[in-house]
Amino acid sequence: MADPATRPYRIEIPNLIDDLDLSVYAFRLYVHIKRVAGPGGTCFEGTRKLAEKCGMSAGQVSKAKKELLDKGLVMKSSRATNGGETDELRPVDMWQQNYEAYTGQGVHTVNTLEQEDSQGVHTVNEGVHTVNEGVHTVNERRNHEEGTNKNRAPRKSADAPPIELKQKSPHQAIVEAYAHALGYPIPDGAATGMAAKELVKLGYTPEQVSACYKSEKARDFWKDKHLTLMSLKKSIGAWAQAQARTTQATSIPLIQAGPPKPKIDPARVKAIFEEARGK
Repeated sequence: MADPATRPYRIEIPNLIDDLDLSVYAFRLYVHIKRVAGPGGTCFEGTRKLAEKCGMSAGQVSKAKKELLDKGLVMKSSRATNGGETDELRPVDMWQQNYEAYTGQGVHTVNTLEQEDSQGVHTVNEGVHTVNEGVHTVNERRNHEEGTNKNRAPRKSADAPPIELKQKSPHQAIVEAYAHALGYPIPDGAATGMAAKELVKLGYTPEQVSACYKSEKARDFWKDKHLTLMSLKKSIGAWAQAQARTTQATSIPLIQAGPPKPKIDPARVKAIFEEARGK
C-alpha cells in the first residue's frame, strides 16, 4: 500500500469530464487548471504561461478556455496584475452532477434548510445517506412491532400534520424549463444556476427561455452542439427584440382607403361653365 504521506500530490477529476465531448486541448487545459487551483481555489496563470505548461499555442489555449467556459466547467473573473489584468479561472464543482449522472439519482433538496453557495447551487451535504450494508434488518424489533400494530387502532388522517409545499423560486422554474428543453441531464449545474438567476434579474420568464432555446437550436451553429444556459443568456436579448418587432409589425392596423373619387365628365363641366357665363 502506498504511503499516505505521498497522496496529496495528485489531481482528482469527475468521470463526467472524461465522458463529455471535450477537445483534447480543452481536456488538457482543464486538468492543468484543476491542478493549479486545487480544491476550491483558482488558477490565474496568463495565456502564455498556460500555453507553455500545457504544450499548446496561445490560440489553442484561448479556444480551449472558451470551450470550458461554454460548457460551464470553469468560471472566469478578472484579476489585476502589475501588467494590467489577467483571467482568473475557477473550476466548477461537478461532483454532485457526476454522482447523479452515474447513479440516476436526483438532487436531494431540503426546502426548509436550503443553503445557497457562491456558485448559485442549492446543496445539502447531508441529503444523501449512504449505509454500507445496504439494508437495515432488525428482525426481532420488526416482528415485535408487527404484533403490536395488529392491536393498535388505525391512525386517523386528521392526526397527520399538514404537508406544506414550497413554491418554486423563479430561477428554479427557469432551470426546470431549460432542462425540459435540453432533454438530457444538465452537465453544468453550477453555471446553469448562476445564469438562471441573472435571467430572472433581467426579467425573463421560463416560457421565453424555452422558446429562445428552440429558436437557437434551429440555427446551424447550435444544431449539434450543447447550448448552455449561459450562452442562451447572451443571445436571449436579441431574440426578444426580434420577437417584439414581429409582434409590433403584426399588430399595426392597415390604413383603410377612403371611398373612390367620382369621375368628372369634362363635357358636363364645360356645359356648367357656359351656363354660368350666360347668366
